[in-house]
Formats: sequence, C-alpha cells, structure tokens
Amino acid sequence: SEADIECELRRVVDNGVERAFVQVKSGAATVSPWAYTEKAEHGHVFLFTQSPLTVDRENMSTIAPAEVLEFIRENPGILPDPVSVKLDAYL
Repeated sequence: SEADIECELRRVVDNGVERAFVQVKSGAATVSPWAYTEKAEHGHVFLFTQSPLTVDRENMSTIAPAEVLEFIRENPGILPDPVSVKLDAYL
C-alpha cells in the first residue's frame, strides 16, 4: 500500500519478524538506491530494474532480468500455467 515499494514481505522467526521490501521498475524507468536507505534499516531491500544498477549498501540487492530468467528456467514448475505458456511463446 506504499507508493515507494511494490510489496513488503514478512517472515516470522524465533526472534521476531524479518522484513524485505521489493521495488520493480520496467522499461527505461530508474530507481535510486538512496531513496530506500530508511527501508534498509528495517529489512532487506530488493531492487529490480531493466537498466543496470549497482548497489553498495548493506541490506540492499539488485535483481537483474537475466537472473530472473535463469531462475525461471531452473524452476519451470514454479510459475502458473498461463505465465509458462506465454514465456514458451516468447522464448
């Protein structure tokens, strides 16, 4: 429900709650890691962009499109059938 992130993920662990934040930008849209510094103080921030992005901050990671494609190819049963059919048509 926050405009600056796509979603917040939470996992209950023995000592409390682990949090992660995800931001996705498509096309030529860019994202500034500095805008997520405060979020990184409360959990891990994952930034996905089609444009190359370098992050050198603790609790922040980038996810490149090639990494997503590799993950999908290595885990074909993880996607819903309609998505798999579309990907098969384009790949």
